[in-house]
Amino acid sequence: MRVRLSCSRARGADVTQRVTESAVLRARELARSAETVWRERRRLIEDMRAVGEQLVAIGEAEDVDDLAAEDVAESDEDDAEAEDEDGKPAGDA
Repeated sequence: MRVRLSCSRARGADVTQRVTESAVLRARELARSAETVWRERRRLIEDMRAVGEQLVAIGEAEDVDDLAAEDVAESDEDDAEAEDEDGKPAGDA
């Protein structure tokens, strides 16, 4: 009876050790995976931040272009107002 109990304990200890080793390995794999996910998350956030900065720069450039176009249009209107009724510049009589 003692032999059986001793064998059972030995098998139980062996199973326990294998389960523990397996659990430790799985925990390490999960930790590596989690670190990989966080690293990728940080990279994506940095990429999104760069895209946002590029969009802001494009928007600002468009605003400058729009303002320049408005200035040209106003200048053309001022030139048109300076012409007299005959279509000649106001200074030519």
